[in-house]
Formats: sequence, C-alpha cells, structure tokens
Amino acid sequence: MMKVGIDNVLISRMKDLNPAFPKTYLSKKEYEVYQKFVSQDRKDDYLASRFAAKEAFVKASGKKDIKYSRVEILDDTTGRPHLYVDGVEVGQVSLTHDFIASAIVLLDD
Repeated sequence: MMKVGIDNVLISRMKDLNPAFPKTYLSKKEYEVYQKFVSQDRKDDYLASRFAAKEAFVKASGKKDIKYSRVEILDDTTGRPHLYVDGVEVGQVSLTHDFIASAIVLLDD
C-alpha cells in the first residue's frame, strides 16, 4: 500500500522567517545548494519547496518528531528531486513552486 503526503506553502511566508532558519532547517547539503542562489526570490522558492516536501513526508510517514534536517530533498543531474532520510532514498517526491510551493510524497508501505 502506498502512503501519500501533500503540503502547500505560500512562498511569501519565507520572507518573514528568522534569517537563521534555513541553516537549522535544511540539511547540510541542502543548505549548500541554498547558499549558491544569488536571488532572494530563488532562495525563497527553494526553501518553501523543501518545507512543503518535508511536511508532506511527515504526513505520509507519520514521523511527527523527526528532525527536519534529517530529511533531504536533493536534485539529480537532470533536476529531478529525490527524497532521502539519513542519506537513504525513501520514496518519491514531486515539487512545484509558483507563488505557492506544493509537494507530494509517495512512500511504499
């Protein structure tokens, strides 16, 4: 049986966050990608889509107490996102961001 999680985040909410939030919320690898973006808008898109994906993972997995930095969404060389927990690929994720960041996560039971 597949488990599904879906989440949406207003990208504009990212502007109101504490500037230290990305470093504590994102994994080390995600934060390195985040830091490379020059545009604040692109940083906000990236952060919001990762936020939505991690929330979708929690909804699908039921792991409400997991530290979000353990959950990673990293793109492959073609730009396709992959979902990892502690470095192990655990399911499928799809992201979109245009004013609202949306994510869907599929996990095998």
